[in-house]
Amino acid sequence: MEKGLVIALVGMGGTLFTLWILTIIMDILKKIFPYREEEESGGNRKERS
Repeated sequence: MEKGLVIALVGMGGTLFTLWILTIIMDILKKIFPYREEEESGGNRKERS
């Protein structure tokens, strides 16, 4: 009984810790690559030359 409870608590804690790490990674990526609205310029993409 105690072993199963410990395994369950460690599993839940590990899951929450992993989600927290992913949240931090996503926040860092949002700061590096901020979201920008694309301007309507007739085409889907601007051609680069």
